[in-house]
Amino acid sequence: MRAAIAFTDLVTATPFFPQDALHLAFDVGRRNCVRRHFGGQGRDPEMPCLMPAMTCEVMAWTCARAVGSSMRPLITIALLLVGIIHLLPLAGVMGATRLTGLYGIVIEEPNLEILMRHRAVLFGLLGAFFCYAAFQPQQQALALVAGFVSVGSFLLLSWMVDGSNAELSRVFVADVFALALLVAGGAAFLCSRNTV
Repeated sequence: MRAAIAFTDLVTATPFFPQDALHLAFDVGRRNCVRRHFGGQGRDPEMPCLMPAMTCEVMAWTCARAVGSSMRPLITIALLLVGIIHLLPLAGVMGATRLTGLYGIVIEEPNLEILMRHRAVLFGLLGAFFCYAAFQPQQQALALVAGFVSVGSFLLLSWMVDGSNAELSRVFVADVFALALLVAGGAAFLCSRNTV
């Protein structure tokens, strides 16, 4: 009994606890338990001994918090790596020669060069957002959805169109790796939401 009371005092002292409601409930239950088990006057006969059940619930809640917290680094790592993968095409903004090195295609038409260089800028913005969201939990859901759309659409198009060159095949492999990271990060995100 003394151990249960000590554990309750320790847990309710933690900064992330909803202090007002839980302190009141634990204090009422603790007083009744002490009076029941150790004697004393003034125990409410209609008030049950709440300590064992409440202690179990507190332990389960605390463990859930620990599990949820342990998932967050995985989300951060996944989004950071996906962000780095999306930042690599940013080098294409340097010009047609760099685009040829990235994708193995010769870009001689000026309009196509403009479009491809602008595409590189968009990839840079998306990659920067992933890296930012890795450290901003409130943005991680949006980042994961954006990542699935970006990576999934490229993989689908690559599967639908035959005849890609060696450079695009490397991009395909990189996006498969990014998809695996997003799946792991998404699973960790859902787990952290369900356990907190």
